[in-house]
Amino acid sequence: MLANASPSDKLSKRLQAIFAQASISRRDMLGAMIGAV
Repeated sequence: MLANASPSDKLSKRLQAIFAQASISRRDMLGAMIGAV
């Protein structure tokens, strides 16, 4: 999965940072989705 540095590599790093920030809100989102069902 690790290729040589490329624009997509920058994007994946940015996505990783977003996921790290949203780790808590993701749990809330899961709870909301379960509550909606």
